[in-house]
Amino acid sequence: MWFIGMFTNSYIYVDGTYYSPLAPIYTDLFIVNAPLQGSNWTMNFVINKVAWNMHRYHHDVDVVEESIRLFLDIVNVRNQKLPHIIELESFQNLIHMRDLQLDSKVKRNVYKGLIMATAAFQNVEQRQECLRHLLEPIGVRFDVIFGDRQLVHDTALREKILVVLDEMTGVAQGINGSTFPYVYSLMRERFRLLPEIMLVWRNYLDINCAVFKVLIEMATIQMATSGATEFSRDFYEVCLGAMRCYMEQQAQRLEKIYGEDEEQPEDVLLIVELFKKLTIQYVFEQHGEEK
Repeated sequence: MWFIGMFTNSYIYVDGTYYSPLAPIYTDLFIVNAPLQGSNWTMNFVINKVAWNMHRYHHDVDVVEESIRLFLDIVNVRNQKLPHIIELESFQNLIHMRDLQLDSKVKRNVYKGLIMATAAFQNVEQRQECLRHLLEPIGVRFDVIFGDRQLVHDTALREKILVVLDEMTGVAQGINGSTFPYVYSLMRERFRLLPEIMLVWRNYLDINCAVFKVLIEMATIQMATSGATEFSRDFYEVCLGAMRCYMEQQAQRLEKIYGEDEEQPEDVLLIVELFKKLTIQYVFEQHGEEK
């Protein structure tokens, strides 16, 4: 995997015009839609290798992490090849990685990469169809968990909600300014329920932290998003609701003065981070309105 990763980053996914002075065998291997389709074969091989590793070796942490790193490198390409890559049959196989039983960190990166890749669709309808296809399973699992919220102390249910929140964090990490409005519109009702989730599971700080991580990632991309004012204000209300819920239940944790040698709890750091992002965005928006 190390060799494939180095080869991929060095040759396959850079600008194909770099290879025009080289022998035909190299230009066919590296340039998209070359006459002999060598580029197609090469890219299919790399992508199929990623999918194979994820399916076959999903219990091997090292192999999975190397594979997901290569996958993120592939979809993070910023040149003319990415729109071609997402049309390959092998890339479609990667979408099924979302259904595998993977470590939460890996699963988060899977969703991050898949959502990032949708930005390459030139056709808006295709992009939106792909996003719906990717987000639907998360929405279904979220709804099932929320319907069972009376089982607040059930360990299995808490683990499921942490998995779903981790996947939502991956989605937030993968969106950009062009996909934010549509993604938020699909998940809007679920986002509105996040403060209530914090209230129901108020005694479990891991769930509180997971909610804050989702909101922080969404706030990060929201800061770079122009327009979508309706969604922006709706999202701010969700964030304020989550912070208010936390303050009502955990205020004593914020009031405590920590010594220099004491490490501040993760939940305290996260709510402060979310507050800073919302404050910065608010200042910029007010400044823009004045102008």
